[in-house]
Amino acid sequence: MLQLLTAEEIAFLEKQNLALDEVLWVEGMSVSERKAVMKAQGKLIAAGGSPCAIAGHRLRTRHGHCVQCDTAKIAFASRASKSASVYVLHSHSTGLVKVGVTTNIDDRLANLRSQAYGEATDWKVVFLSPELKNAGRIEISLHKALRSHEHEGGFSMRAGTVQRSTECFSCDSEYAVGLAKRLIDKD
Repeated sequence: MLQLLTAEEIAFLEKQNLALDEVLWVEGMSVSERKAVMKAQGKLIAAGGSPCAIAGHRLRTRHGHCVQCDTAKIAFASRASKSASVYVLHSHSTGLVKVGVTTNIDDRLANLRSQAYGEATDWKVVFLSPELKNAGRIEISLHKALRSHEHEGGFSMRAGTVQRSTECFSCDSEYAVGLAKRLIDKD
């Protein structure tokens, strides 16, 4: 594989702390074949496929996004297959529900409370799964399933700046827990 990558691609992978065993050479594969093989082998990055339209890069996510043009795609791709716990939190003061994934619920709670995430400082855990292999994928599915309950307002303070809280939902916490459990069982 190393001899198939350019010096620029190798330097990029090193800068992003990506190992060569996270890369799959996909030259000659169809899009559906690339997706299936990458998923089965747990690969984050495809190399050798068609170049991106913006800058001609060849490193992409399983879904074809150029990771060299937008490095945030790396975090998103790795998060989907990350081992973590799925959580559902509830704020009594706002009535909002927050769903996500974490490897340390105590740190996550402290962080959300200190940020006043969703304008709440009283987040409580109402559900925490055991560690799951594909917690990120379950989180994405859970967010999609709760989209009709998405809370339109809410802000938090992060690194001294006000940011919109985008992962809060106006629904019953038992409903969110039920959805989380069904998605986990389905996975």
